[in-house]
Amino acid sequence: MRYCDLMDAPWETMRHAYMQLGLPYTREAEDRMRAYLAAKPKDRHGTHRYDLADIGIDVAEVRELYCSYQARYDVASET
Repeated sequence: MRYCDLMDAPWETMRHAYMQLGLPYTREAEDRMRAYLAAKPKDRHGTHRYDLADIGIDVAEVRELYCSYQARYDVASET
């Protein structure tokens, strides 16, 4: 599964993942996932911002290295 799909449509993405694995997707499973996420709110420890330049990595070089992977698996570049 793509991370962006999980963030954009979490329940549909999980339902599809369960289906692909041959597992039943139940209301109980979704309720438990929702409860887990509610107990761990986003940014509860502050926000994190990662920048490859901060550790001396050139973004253009990384994009060049992974361009075929991104094209094959339809992974968009993050901004």
